[in-house]
Amino acid sequence: MSTLQSFSLAEARKVKFLLAGKVATMMGRKFREGDWSEVYCKAKGIPESIWSNLHIDVNHIGLGVEFKMLRVAKLNGRPIRSVCGTILMHPAATRTIRIEDVGVEENEVMEDVFRQYSALIEDRTESVRRGNKKGDADMRVGRLPWEDE
Repeated sequence: MSTLQSFSLAEARKVKFLLAGKVATMMGRKFREGDWSEVYCKAKGIPESIWSNLHIDVNHIGLGVEFKMLRVAKLNGRPIRSVCGTILMHPAATRTIRIEDVGVEENEVMEDVFRQYSALIEDRTESVRRGNKKGDADMRVGRLPWEDE
């Protein structure tokens, strides 16, 4: 696993400006993954997609990015940036996985969940490949940590 820099210095400045504008117009509602996807695409100059939990968030000429927001509990005075570059758990891309109700052994359920998850990731990767003339897919997960304050 590797951590990639998300933005150039100029893009980071644009993100700060766009986020400030987005938050100012939210009227107290919760910031959502679709909001972050909009800001990310605008900062990168990427056309926005219609955001949905059921599709990959960014699919642009071979780049596929799945965004996840992750609430970070109180950090005892440490800045939220202290979690950047660390391994964070998140149930990403699991909304379509279904589990049998009864009569199935635990290991069979585990194998079925992994099979479904693998098929979902491959479907999303193929979708990104189709959008690239070269047929490549650069698949990424973007995590946006946030805190209550």
